[in-house]
Amino acid sequence: MIQTLRELFKYILPYKLNYLLGIGLLALTAAFEMFNPKLLGMTIDKLNTNPRSGLWEWLGYDSIQNVDPLSQSINLNAIYFYGSLILGIMLIKGVILYYSRYILIGDSRRIEYDIRMKLFDHLLALEPEYFDKNKTGDLISRLTSDLEQIRMIFGPGIMYSFNVAFLFLFALFNMISINTTLTLLAIIPLFFLVYIIKTVGRKYYDQSRIVQEEIANMTAFVNENLQGIRVIKSYVKESFILGFFEKINLEYIRKNLRLAELNGILRPAFVLIAGVSTIIILLYGGQAVMSQTMTLGQLIEFFRYIESLGMPLMAMGWVISIYQRGTAAYSRITKVLETEARITDKQAYSYINSLQGNIELRNLSFAYDNRSHLALDDITFEIKKGEKVAIIGPTGSGKTTLVSLLLRLYETPDQSILIDGIPIQHIPIKVLRKHFACVSQENFIFPDSVLENIQFGATEDKDMKEIIDVATIAQFDIEIDSFPDGYHEMIGERGMTLSGGQKQRLGIARVLTAEPKIFIFDDSFSNIDSATEKQILTSIYHSFKDE
Repeated sequence: MIQTLRELFKYILPYKLNYLLGIGLLALTAAFEMFNPKLLGMTIDKLNTNPRSGLWEWLGYDSIQNVDPLSQSINLNAIYFYGSLILGIMLIKGVILYYSRYILIGDSRRIEYDIRMKLFDHLLALEPEYFDKNKTGDLISRLTSDLEQIRMIFGPGIMYSFNVAFLFLFALFNMISINTTLTLLAIIPLFFLVYIIKTVGRKYYDQSRIVQEEIANMTAFVNENLQGIRVIKSYVKESFILGFFEKINLEYIRKNLRLAELNGILRPAFVLIAGVSTIIILLYGGQAVMSQTMTLGQLIEFFRYIESLGMPLMAMGWVISIYQRGTAAYSRITKVLETEARITDKQAYSYINSLQGNIELRNLSFAYDNRSHLALDDITFEIKKGEKVAIIGPTGSGKTTLVSLLLRLYETPDQSILIDGIPIQHIPIKVLRKHFACVSQENFIFPDSVLENIQFGATEDKDMKEIIDVATIAQFDIEIDSFPDGYHEMIGERGMTLSGGQKQRLGIARVLTAEPKIFIFDDSFSNIDSATEKQILTSIYHSFKDE
């Protein structure tokens, strides 16, 4: 866990000044916390003393000859004075505490943002093959619940850790100044905490990882089944899916209960140790008061120091769980961050910024990972710029695989695919893909407006006339005009409000905004009638024949 925390704390560096300020304010808060026991002890000792002595000199009275009703008034003045002082200190402490929390919790949110952006950016850089092997729900869990656990380390974890540390140091100093022997006796039980934390901590870390994995499994299950809700309803499988979800939910509860058991050990342990310390103070401190080696005010002051440590010490059980769960969550995130993208621009020539569109395949063979048979076997052909070529074959013959390889979504052997005579490994990925426009049979539709879905393919914002032009080429303009909100019509999740043919025509309009050099239609007219298909292809040809 220590190594994981070292890796985590590198994210604090951009905010180190803020953290130093926040921690400094926590130290001030702890210092002000120590004033209350001191003032309370002084008040009791002064009120417990004959009014001819200490109290009067302390309040500025030179001498009092006789105890009269005025002494009672002066005692009340002392109470009012100390009470006002304590109230003022508490107000100052409250203001400082507010700003310390504002700084530390605010920066923890910024660190959460930084890690989430880093993780999502890394996911975007990974090839589709990674997503073929990892569930979407699991990745969503890492971006959400796992990151929240990590944020808790940078916020409440750090805040409460330093708060307890400062309170302990200041209280220890003051306790030693009152009675060294009593202080040593009072803190002896605290050493048992080290053993408890060491014993329970490792088990808590391991169980936290198991719980986080179970959250990921549940998220993945819900995500997959909500996406396939129409299939579930079509086959009347609601009861079956609900039963399966119940098993996952019960397993999640069972593993969380085990985590609660471990967490339940810590808090009672802190309470027990605090109770033992209280008994020791009462026995030894009571004897010290009776033997007049301590005053009553000092004993109460000592108790208040222990009491001021009580709640923070009990909170340490929660803080330890924060660190354990946070480090377990970070180990899941590092698995993603440590996954290296295999398709990169390491071999790319930076001077290449445009392509003509000549395609050549040389003895191309390809197999997906963990599969023994080849998806493509020794494919060789050449397509010149401006040529129209149809590649046909039965289902599973590798047509879609070929499209993926041309877009370099999967890696291929060097010199097996060339564009303008250049191996695609030497062409920058962005340059390569911006010259291709691929429309597949199943187009992903974003839950946004028709306009935003069409414009998604553009490298720069298009004006309304250009959007209407590409929709017209795709033979989709008339239907868009029939929508209540036209081009601003909102589309449901994954385009559920559109028909299959409408989705395909929207996909065609989208790729046209990219103004590519190479068009690829991968069975993208399967839901479009032949007459409309012919109109679309003719319109595309006439619109791009000079490019």
